Amino acid sequence: MFEPGSAPFRVKGNAYRGHQQYVETQLPGGPQAQRDALCEMNPRYGPVWATFLEQAFLASRWYDTYPLAVAGIACSRVTDEPFLEFVHRRTCIQARQDIGAMHQMLLRFVSTRIIAKRVPLVASQYFDFVTATATDDGARIVSGELAGIPVDLAPWWTTMANAYVATAIEIARRQPGSIETASFRLTGEAHGVQLCSAFTAVDLGERAGVAG
Repeated sequence: MFEPGSAPFRVKGNAYRGHQQYVETQLPGGPQAQRDALCEMNPRYGPVWATFLEQAFLASRWYDTYPLAVAGIACSRVTDEPFLEFVHRRTCIQARQDIGAMHQMLLRFVSTRIIAKRVPLVASQYFDFVTATATDDGARIVSGELAGIPVDLAPWWTTMANAYVATAIEIARRQPGSIETASFRLTGEAHGVQLCSAFTAVDLGERAGVAG
């Protein structure tokens, strides 16, 4: 529906810069391998996607989100992983880089409950089409709603968001975090694209803490 780079569902350039760093330093074969996989996937648009992904991105500028998801498909072919498994692994790497050593130390003084409520809100600010809300009834589960996601991006976006939150929780309490997408609901259209909401549940476990 949209030409590469023109979709009105946008992400901050920081996300693309992180992807470029991964491709250049960790993807077998580097940018050329990504370009080859894109061209093999789609001979017409592959070169266009590759050129878009290889540009110099500005951290705070908004860019079309779709090429980032397509890049994940291409990279998963290079690494010979199922797409969503690659997205999960890749996001965990990015989350640890984003949080950094200093923030990792600070997270250990913050309750898991606060992380479960705040991290999705922060993550959603990287995308201009997603809104995040969290519901906390004081029990073991923090429920969330991620609204405004294009249906065709939903599996990619929720896998990425869940991996990011789980990594932040793991850093904070030094054991794996548990978050899952419980359901999706169609919510309408925007720019001719079907949208949905994703409903998530974070299991805080016994060491969740009560602050927040």
